[in-house]
Amino acid sequence: MSKNKFCVFCGEKPKNKNKEHVIPKWLIKMTGDPNRDILVGLNQDGTIKKFSINQFTLPACETCNTDFAKLEAETKPIMERILIGEKINSSEMSLILDWFDKVRIGLWLMYFVHDKNKANVLPKFHIKKRIGQYDRMLHIARSNSDEQRINFLGVQNFSFQMTPSAFGLIINNCSFINTSFEGLTSRRMGFPFFKKKYFVYKNDQFIFRVDLNQEGLQRVLTPIITTK
Repeated sequence: MSKNKFCVFCGEKPKNKNKEHVIPKWLIKMTGDPNRDILVGLNQDGTIKKFSINQFTLPACETCNTDFAKLEAETKPIMERILIGEKINSSEMSLILDWFDKVRIGLWLMYFVHDKNKANVLPKFHIKKRIGQYDRMLHIARSNSDEQRINFLGVQNFSFQMTPSAFGLIINNCSFINTSFEGLTSRRMGFPFFKKKYFVYKNDQFIFRVDLNQEGLQRVLTPIITTK
């Protein structure tokens, strides 16, 4: 399928095509002028690449877009509370992590289209197939800034284009680092975990294989996420 003709959510040819704002409209309004240009990286000649944030969109099925509108509506008040330093509960954190899955994969597909697939990757999944599928982490840091802003970190790197498992998002006075991949927290949470990951070469192709520890450690190690 042509790289410009897939639904950002399901990956199929869009039905009753409309536009999905990779950065949702509510967040655009929360972070400044809704008609402003944003910096999204560098062009091949080294000049700064700008893009109208209100046109930072990808095609979507009408039904898919409507389905995910509920996630956006539920995320907005939670994000507003985070930005003013209020606590959120575990179910709200789960929703925020779902939303970060959506934005992370949406940005990956956006750069896939608008950077003309520099990494030469054929996407085998889209947003729907990555919501809540793997272990996830969200690190939040607050600053004293009162500036309205939004910035993406790490999304134009070659490594992100090959494997969109981590990125940064700055929203006004908060910086978010989001990571999601298989086995991120399983071992230290005491669950079954991958002992070994490797590729085997068979029938002229590389096949990914894992060895799984079925029992797990059956205890929690702290900290659950290490920095080493």
